[in-house]
Amino acid sequence: MMRRVFMWGIIVILLFLTIRHLDIDAFEKNRKRLLNATGSLFQRSVLWVEDNLPFVEKVEDFFRKAFERKKAAPPAPQRIYLKNGAELQGKIGGTYPDRVVLFQAVEGGGSIETEIKKADIERVDFGERFRSKKSPREGRVKRMFPDFDIYRLNHYTILTDKDSDVAITDYERVLKVLVSDFMLTFLPLLDLDHPPDPACVVVFNNRDMYKEFIVSRGGNEETVSGVYFPKEKVLYFFNQLSSRFYESYCARNELIKYIIGQMVTCLVNQYGYDKFTVDNIMGRKWLIESEIDKEEFRLRASLNALTTIVVRHEASHQLFDEWGVISNRFDEGYWLSEGLATYCEPDEIGDLNEMRLGSLQKYICEGSYVPVSHLMVFRGSKNFHSFDVDYIDVAYTESWGFVYYLMNRHRDKFLKFIKDVRNYSGKLDEAKELKLLEGDLGMSIQELEKDFLEFVKGLPEIKTAA
Repeated sequence: MMRRVFMWGIIVILLFLTIRHLDIDAFEKNRKRLLNATGSLFQRSVLWVEDNLPFVEKVEDFFRKAFERKKAAPPAPQRIYLKNGAELQGKIGGTYPDRVVLFQAVEGGGSIETEIKKADIERVDFGERFRSKKSPREGRVKRMFPDFDIYRLNHYTILTDKDSDVAITDYERVLKVLVSDFMLTFLPLLDLDHPPDPACVVVFNNRDMYKEFIVSRGGNEETVSGVYFPKEKVLYFFNQLSSRFYESYCARNELIKYIIGQMVTCLVNQYGYDKFTVDNIMGRKWLIESEIDKEEFRLRASLNALTTIVVRHEASHQLFDEWGVISNRFDEGYWLSEGLATYCEPDEIGDLNEMRLGSLQKYICEGSYVPVSHLMVFRGSKNFHSFDVDYIDVAYTESWGFVYYLMNRHRDKFLKFIKDVRNYSGKLDEAKELKLLEGDLGMSIQELEKDFLEFVKGLPEIKTAA
């Protein structure tokens, strides 16, 4: 913020000096009036900057790129870390759903081409040249939460309140895996020479504080675990594992174990200390405590799974936005934004999302399927939440299915379509977007719809709960 205030202050001073240079007599006669006017203008400039931060950030980014040195430092080598502990270095020449092509330099000149299975890759370091290790949004968020701790990772700046070690461990693991997988999957759409600054993430450990804040920003109070606000370019999460429900559940279990221990002591005192009696009582105690531990483990696993899905979904929205893959313009198709985010939900991007597939098969079977052409009507300014509540999940599920189909059947053409949407100038309504899609894929929407449904029929059948 101080950098922005300083920049606008310089502009005001230059204007001030220009006025002085043009009419020095008037300047001398009206010094106090001009000083007051300049001070007022400076104050208004500061307030304007604070109220229009997203716009100011875009202007700064434009001028930063415009005045970058033409002879940039050579890009750092890209490294692929395999699950067996091996490390490969070179230049990634192509990425595919199941493999990565790496060009490795050889002594004496030239290079060799190596194909690596994605299943064997643990993570990838693209050697990005970040402009700053400090996110420009960090100061603004820190002022909103002055008591929060800051953790800086390579791609992220995370702010969180108490119990931060738990939050950082869980979220760092998910985010690090996601960003590496994201860059491998969508490499053709990324400009590695101009990477974004570290993304800003806030993790709440207090449910009431999270809910109150989200509602104050215009969010939905039903948003359970996380939400990304494109205008602010900040991602907000509620740490499920620190919720009062989970904490009280664990506390209740500890109380039950304590009571059982006291009962065992009383029983042993009453019936004696012979080995048979003690073994019998202790065996029953162990069985009860074992069931309690299993139930607690199942609850934690369920909360972990839910948190992981939400983190990957919302963090994907942020990555697509930060890297300029999806522009988040209000006239852009909502199916594309949500379809790509749900495509990133599985532990590995592009894996079969069984939960979504099971729902999709159910909707097709029940006749509640919505044609893709109807999904394309909904733009960013009128999203899926304007559907009847019964059809919101239908819309999200079908968006996943259609993107999954396009990435598997028409990957290169679909990536070109995403580029065309991103680079489109002018208003992009559903008719123009549909024309772009049909042109890039070389198929009419009717042909796409038919092929999509045939593709879904060929996928494994997933049984869903009634």
